[in-house]
Amino acid sequence: MILHTDTQLGKIRTLVCKKRQSKAIYVNSIHLMLTSQS
Repeated sequence: MILHTDTQLGKIRTLVCKKRQSKAIYVNSIHLMLTSQS
């Protein structure tokens, strides 16, 4: 049970990290597009 909950937490953490990374990449790409246009 302890291992199971650990893996569940790990999966949630990795999902959150991936979402944060993709959001950061998305914001960075928009910033690059805006700066390259000007």
